[in-house]
Amino acid sequence: MVRPSQDVLDHFYGLADCDDTKRLKSVAAIVNNVKSHADSRDYCMERLIGGLCSSRAAARIGYAVALTHSLVGGAPWSLKKIIEQMEKSLDLSDRETANNNAIGHHLVYACLLDSGSFKKETSSIIDKQLSLSSRFAFLSLSIGDVIATALLQMSPTEVKKEVWSSLKPSLKGASLKPEMAYLCLILRKHLGGLLAESVPYVSSDGRLKWADISETFLNDLLKGMDKGIAYLFVKQWLISAKEDGEWEIGFMKVLKWAKRDEHTATERLLRVTAVGLTLADNAKQISTVISEDLVSRMSKLSKVKGNPIIKIHLSTVSSLASALTAKVIGLGEGTKAADVFPILVSLEQAHVDAFVKARTMEKILERMDEEHVKLYVTKCISSPSSLRRLLSVFPQWQTPNRKTALNALFTIAKEADSSVEKKKEREETFGTLTQCIDSLFKIKVKGGEQASATLSEENEEILMKMVKKGEEGWKNAEKTIKGIGGELARCLVVLYGCLSLWKRSSPDEEERKEYGETMKEIITIAKNGDNEENNMVLLDLLVSLLGQSRRFHRTLVCFVFSAMLPKAKEEWADHLVKVITSSDAELAGDKGDEEEEMEGDDDDDEEGDEEMGSGEEDDEDAEESEEDDDDLANMGEVNTELVEKLKKALGKAAVTEDDEEGEESDGVDDEVMFKLDQGLVAAFKSIGGAQTRSEEASRFAKPLRMRVCDLLLFAVSSKDTPDTVKISFILPLLRATKRMVVERKNEDSTKKLIELVNIMSHIKKISAEESVVLSMVSQIEKEALTATNPFIHDIMASITGFLCSLLCRPSLSSSSHSAFLGLFDRFIQQDTNAIPAPLASAAIARCPTAFAKDTKTFLKVAFDEKVRIFRRTEALQCALSLTRKDVLRDCSGGAKIAGKTMAPLAKMALTFKGEKEEIKPRFMAMLLKLLFQLAENDEAKSELSPILSPVLESLLSKEAEIFRGSGPLSKCNSACQRVANRSALSLIQGINKKLQ
Repeated sequence: MVRPSQDVLDHFYGLADCDDTKRLKSVAAIVNNVKSHADSRDYCMERLIGGLCSSRAAARIGYAVALTHSLVGGAPWSLKKIIEQMEKSLDLSDRETANNNAIGHHLVYACLLDSGSFKKETSSIIDKQLSLSSRFAFLSLSIGDVIATALLQMSPTEVKKEVWSSLKPSLKGASLKPEMAYLCLILRKHLGGLLAESVPYVSSDGRLKWADISETFLNDLLKGMDKGIAYLFVKQWLISAKEDGEWEIGFMKVLKWAKRDEHTATERLLRVTAVGLTLADNAKQISTVISEDLVSRMSKLSKVKGNPIIKIHLSTVSSLASALTAKVIGLGEGTKAADVFPILVSLEQAHVDAFVKARTMEKILERMDEEHVKLYVTKCISSPSSLRRLLSVFPQWQTPNRKTALNALFTIAKEADSSVEKKKEREETFGTLTQCIDSLFKIKVKGGEQASATLSEENEEILMKMVKKGEEGWKNAEKTIKGIGGELARCLVVLYGCLSLWKRSSPDEEERKEYGETMKEIITIAKNGDNEENNMVLLDLLVSLLGQSRRFHRTLVCFVFSAMLPKAKEEWADHLVKVITSSDAELAGDKGDEEEEMEGDDDDDEEGDEEMGSGEEDDEDAEESEEDDDDLANMGEVNTELVEKLKKALGKAAVTEDDEEGEESDGVDDEVMFKLDQGLVAAFKSIGGAQTRSEEASRFAKPLRMRVCDLLLFAVSSKDTPDTVKISFILPLLRATKRMVVERKNEDSTKKLIELVNIMSHIKKISAEESVVLSMVSQIEKEALTATNPFIHDIMASITGFLCSLLCRPSLSSSSHSAFLGLFDRFIQQDTNAIPAPLASAAIARCPTAFAKDTKTFLKVAFDEKVRIFRRTEALQCALSLTRKDVLRDCSGGAKIAGKTMAPLAKMALTFKGEKEEIKPRFMAMLLKLLFQLAENDEAKSELSPILSPVLESLLSKEAEIFRGSGPLSKCNSACQRVANRSALSLIQGINKKLQ
């Protein structure tokens, strides 16, 4: 026997390569050698047969393919020789290698059948396969599959003539071996007539007799199979059931096998379901796969937290849930809602959302029709997750579905059990109903630009039809409200209708009464007509609705408020801002709490004063601690209110200062003691009750402030609000922000107010009269005199800049120009620091083009040594704004004036006498940045260059003396970095280079 070349030998290793391309290349090389080199053919055949038992990588695949193709078109060896070599190379008597060698035997037979070169010996090969199957059960299904594949290539006549005599004995009787049962499932359509003669479960047309197949028969078959191959049989079984139109019967028989052993039931059930899902094509088949047992077990698994045994199945369940989701979503558009609804119910009960976040149920719900929407609402609405799901899908439904869902929810909420046990359920149903109604409205708010609240005609019709059913006096109420006329009347009718629905469905008796009273107030408002006083009453009513804890009130309030905005008045701002700045007790309507809060504020002020003088008190405390070692002396401040209440409760038993110095008391008798106990209990309860009421007031007031802020934002952003009203909101909001920031209370409300003021300072497309704006600027200046918080100064500056921009179109009138320059001049001339720098320069920073011709004025102030340095720096900052490229481009001759004015002043500032104290870092940084900015302009450059170039050259020649160590500009580096992102030396070098 001759060995082939080394190249061919190397290809035998390539047969086991996991790379398909490399493996195929090796197969081609070896097959070519077998076909064309007779001298080395025997060696190759022996290697191919022996290699089929190898478990290395892809060896079995590579060797089987090579052997099959080597046998195609005329086998180089006879069947006898191949069998002899197989038995020699693959010994089945060795226990250690028997299983691997048995696989090799099976693959050799498979290659012989697939090659087509041994058709006459097919019966003999099948006999050998069946003999191998009886000895090695784990190969049974694979052997059955190979035999079935071979028989499918033959006609029924050929099978009967050449093979059937070998197969027939194995197919007799009611009990079959696993491989024979598997073979029957595959061949039943092809060989139905032959199988019907021997197998009682197969009819002549190839269909299985499902009614005759007992559960015992299927259990015995699957029991005899290895766990790994049992599910291959199950798959073929289900394929047969599907082809025969008996899916439900076939799946249920397998399901009973899966549940047979409780220890393995969960695993089997999950795997059988997974197999069924891969084959299910329509809603009915999917519904069958989602069995009650699966639903029950998935429901239990969704609640598992710490059981490690059950956790093993969680990954399988998650994968199954994902596959289930994909199947359901992939159902065709023509699928009927009646077919999909059972799936929805099962998935709800299985809590499939706990395993996969694909919104499966929501996507199924979107496909429901009116009938099944009603079914879902009435039968599946028992859990919070179902309610959330309904809310999610409700806006996506068509009008008929939404109408059906609302009516069903309303009926459930109205007729709900009033028992205490059902209170939570009733509350959840009511919440879902109100949120669904809420979603019918469309609220859009884009801060400072847009705000709208709309209700479509079809959604309005849905609501009105619901309201009219069962509401007494609806026609009269509707007629009265519509008497107001306009859009406001329509909105009030909708509000009245929603209040009616809430009143009839709310689970809270007190809340129902409140809704009823509000409905009466709306009728009263409608009767009084459309006037300013009446509008203020309506505004109060809307605020009172916001004050209630229900979230869904806000949408209706915005809806009605939007209709009121075209007739909004300036007084509204003060009215709404007053709500924000009121104390918790005032908003809660509890005067007693208000007094307690006032006392609390006083205590806070006293604590603040104590903090201011903490140094002196620390000394006093130290002396007291040395003088008195008694622990009671260090217990803090005495609560006088508590002491007085306790004295009153104790009566004569209370110890006074005189009693402390006198003789000891003899005590009190039991009767007096009991009375004292009752008095003390009452005293402590009253104190605790006051604290509780204060906390309740705070919980009520804080959300109300936030909601009123949102209402103000809506008014400011709406295009329907008159410009004069928007402008009038500025001062009240500014004062409220100032107060809230100073008091540091209600942080969320303060943030909201700050956001609102910032939005006000950036409103676009708004106009105002000059006199109004200037008056407002004057009032802001007065407000600034009493403000010390830098944050408030910045807010005021932002608003002042905005007001200036309203008058700048693109230039200012002489009176406006004088007013803003006058504000800056007062900032410079003031003896105190009452006017903050940001406020003074806000107009110049926001509208520099309007002040471009005043550069000279600001530069003179900046270099006036009589003015305090921080004010000079602010003036220089203004000059910096006025000499930007875009500003100088729009101002003819401005650059030349700036350069001419700046040159001598800069020369003087950059001439150092060696006194380091003369340099102010921030001022110098601003100066250098200004020069750097002007040096880029040709007009300014022509004025600066002759005067400054020698000065700059002189500075640069003394680099070590000026810029390093203790030089005059050495301490300006950090300021220059902050202002211009460059060091002082780099700035001067840049200026000098630009002036060349």
